[in-house]
Amino acid sequence: MVTATSMIIIKRSLQLFRRRRCPSSNSSPRRGKGWRIIDEGKTLDLNSHELDDYSWHQLVEEAEDRAAVDTLRQYHLFQPVMNIFSSIRKIDMHNHDAEVSVVGVRALERLARIGVLVNLKELHLRENTLTEAAAREIADTSERGGFSGITKLLLSNNNFKVHGVKHMARAIKNGAYTNLEELHFYDNSLDGDGLKALYEAMSGVDAFKHLKHLHLRGNGMANDSLKSLANAVENGALPQLERLHLCLVGVDVDGVQAIISAAENHGSFANLAILDIAYNCNAEAATVLGHAGVRGTFPRLHSLYLNCNGIPPRTWVELKQQALQNDIDII
Repeated sequence: MVTATSMIIIKRSLQLFRRRRCPSSNSSPRRGKGWRIIDEGKTLDLNSHELDDYSWHQLVEEAEDRAAVDTLRQYHLFQPVMNIFSSIRKIDMHNHDAEVSVVGVRALERLARIGVLVNLKELHLRENTLTEAAAREIADTSERGGFSGITKLLLSNNNFKVHGVKHMARAIKNGAYTNLEELHFYDNSLDGDGLKALYEAMSGVDAFKHLKHLHLRGNGMANDSLKSLANAVENGALPQLERLHLCLVGVDVDGVQAIISAAENHGSFANLAILDIAYNCNAEAATVLGHAGVRGTFPRLHSLYLNCNGIPPRTWVELKQQALQNDIDII
């Protein structure tokens, strides 16, 4: 039986989530207050200064099941709401102005719990000043299977810090992101301990077996954590990795040597096409990696970012010349 309260929720849901028609790709769809559905119904765009945490939370509450989920799903008036969300492939909440916090992330969990995000592939939460508490919510939801189908997760430019990344590491270790192909986790006020936990979580062969892009720029990574990454890859982790961004992470010679050893002695990084250690201000480490790159240590490498490391001009010219002969672009 559908209660009077359920009827009110359904009617309000239909008012809030009615589909916006977009006559052509060049026209702008009509939008609700702080949200819109675009890209032929595949993207829920929440990137608006009009949508603060409270408004987003209210929006989700209108679609949430406060009675029995199965009962509401059987009720025909609720089906349009389900249809709209089941078409969503991407949720975009990146926004400096909205600064979605733990409340907004918790609302996402509620959407996942009622089963309307089953086809979600991309979750964009970058640039929201999310803290450790929000990271815990994301991790908990992921471990419950709420985001099991996503292939792209953007968490950069937040404020997870060490404890936040450890929550995410726990979810990774427990197999919450086995379908992930792209992870952006840079600029999160992390240090070497946080990233070491992340790398250790990746060490399971199946943890990130489909991951192709890993972006960890600007996290203040310590050298021993880079060794953890090398060890994980040596043991069979990240077999599909194509792009590795370690810009502004404090790379030194020992860390670079660990990466090179993993490739030369264990056949790791076999699919790596782009390797970025720019802006680490370490000429020796960049030079060592540069020589390894141009001599074919990474068989599929075509772009190597070494800029802003203080490499002497003469060495830079030599590396560029050798790279040109091997069809590698050194930047």
